[in-house]
Amino acid sequence: MDCNYSVPIPPGMTMEIVFNYFILEGQEPTCSYDYLQVAIKINHTSSVYGRFCGRRIRTMVPIPAGDSVVLTFHTDHKNQEKGFHLTFLFSKDGCGSVVNNTLKSPGYPNGYPKDMDCEFLVPIPQNMMLNISFIDFDLEDGCMYADYLKIINDRGQVVHTYCGQKTRHDVILSGDHVVMKFHSDYNIQRRGFLIYFTPGPHGCNPLIKNTLKSPGYPNNYPKNTDCTSSVPIPQGMVMSIHFKEFDLESSAHCLQRGDYLKITNEKNQEFGVYCGQETGRTVYVTGKYALLKFHSDRDFQNRGFVLYFAVPQVPATLQVTTVPATLQITTVPATLQVTTEITQRIKDEPTQRTVVASKVVTYILSGVASILFLLLCFIIGYWCYKRSARPVHEIIPFDKWELLPEQIEHEEELGRGAFGVVYKATLKRRVGIEVFDTEKRLEPKKACQVVAVKVLQASNSLE
Repeated sequence: MDCNYSVPIPPGMTMEIVFNYFILEGQEPTCSYDYLQVAIKINHTSSVYGRFCGRRIRTMVPIPAGDSVVLTFHTDHKNQEKGFHLTFLFSKDGCGSVVNNTLKSPGYPNGYPKDMDCEFLVPIPQNMMLNISFIDFDLEDGCMYADYLKIINDRGQVVHTYCGQKTRHDVILSGDHVVMKFHSDYNIQRRGFLIYFTPGPHGCNPLIKNTLKSPGYPNNYPKNTDCTSSVPIPQGMVMSIHFKEFDLESSAHCLQRGDYLKITNEKNQEFGVYCGQETGRTVYVTGKYALLKFHSDRDFQNRGFVLYFAVPQVPATLQVTTVPATLQITTVPATLQVTTEITQRIKDEPTQRTVVASKVVTYILSGVASILFLLLCFIIGYWCYKRSARPVHEIIPFDKWELLPEQIEHEEELGRGAFGVVYKATLKRRVGIEVFDTEKRLEPKKACQVVAVKVLQASNSLE
């Protein structure tokens, strides 16, 4: 098989090819069997830039300036592998790219240009963490309205936005990749930044049995560290985060200085910023996922935290009380990116009152409904009893002894006369009709009277 793909490069832009997943038969540099060939086309002339095969997972290839890139995928008749998945990134000419795990701002160290927007994608090796080290960082102050560097994880969540002086600061992330967005306005320009990327084993501990620990726990956590964890919440449920142990540096205002754990959701709704001693606290979070950001400064480092995640049977429609960021609250922080399903139990002061009140109201309503149902059953039963147990009003006797043959049983002959024969017989039912208000007629099961029956000779019947 031979397939050709042409990817144009917009004017004034540069391209980077990200090998998200790449497994082909063969081995570089020969690539004698299956391969992916990359050629750069300039002014209708193509030149081969490289031929790739074997295994490449989450690697990036910068492409020099050109009009387009032509990809040729070739397979032979023998072995076949899984193939490849590529992503093409474009940035303004002059933004630069990640070279040898190093990223520099445009013009570094002589100052970056004004009115720039650059975007860089950095792949993270599989089952690894990425340590982002700010070797040198000097941007204009004012992240909201001036120059900034924004770090975004593979879920599209903004991990943090940096500006001002952040030299010797570290950020630890997990996932498939990280996106760095740099913006400069028209006003003040500073020296810029020099950032170094180091993949390695998980520095922010992963979630194990619904439990999350701070980096280095039970030893003290490292300084100048930012860890972010994303924990999915089952649809329609509320997640509880219980602080089994929590010991961070204390400060009057956790966000302004010192170490802290900040808990938000995908809507950036804040559920508290915690520092100091908060062992035993439980925080409830609603939404699609909980985002936990752990930050440590350069001063004091404490033991850290152990968090337990649970999903109690509490509807997400309950109003969950959040803690303002301006309050000093200490709770067990957790700042790792977590992507596993969670089951859990919950207890917390603000929301506990709401849950208990809701249950009390439910029990009261259920009790009232049960009482009303029993009362209705009693009324219906009493009415039926009165209808079926009314006394006999009267008995209407027969004036004439007109009986059908099947209503008597002949027992013996008593005598014969001129008009016929007289028999002793037993009636199968009582003489007379019992009249009730229900208009029902009672007939006994056994004979109740003994009578004499005369059979007329002039008649052929037994009447």
